Amino acid sequence: MRQRGCGDPGRRLAAFEPDWTSLAITGASPAVTREVLGMRSTAFESPDVGARLSHLVAEAGFGDVRHHEVHLETTSLHVAVRAFRLESDVEAAVAVGAVSSEAAIAWCETLAAADRAAAFSAQVRGHLVCGTRLAGWSTPASS
Repeated sequence: MRQRGCGDPGRRLAAFEPDWTSLAITGASPAVTREVLGMRSTAFESPDVGARLSHLVAEAGFGDVRHHEVHLETTSLHVAVRAFRLESDVEAAVAVGAVSSEAAIAWCETLAAADRAAAFSAQVRGHLVCGTRLAGWSTPASS
């Protein structure tokens, strides 16, 4: 977490991070979806950082920490593919053998059919946190 410009006591910080472990997709095989989303979680050093953000902000010397969970959802496969980079997740799942090429193709085709039938959705929880720098704390740059 970068704290540029927030080192002085009384300065405010606002941060937003998704919790990638909460990403859920409906419209295709739950088993293949689990494998694809499992691959996605391994692509991030801390896929659950959003869920831990308020604790991290407090540990970094901020008080009056406020947390707001934000539910983000799309019912457009096109938006989900672009926003969540689903193609690279499917390719990674196939590359490591988590799913077969045939299962991946069927999963993508089923999602496309679900999208056409208005039965597709993708959701992820985001976490918006704000706080105020406490007196007596210094950032590494100001030490």
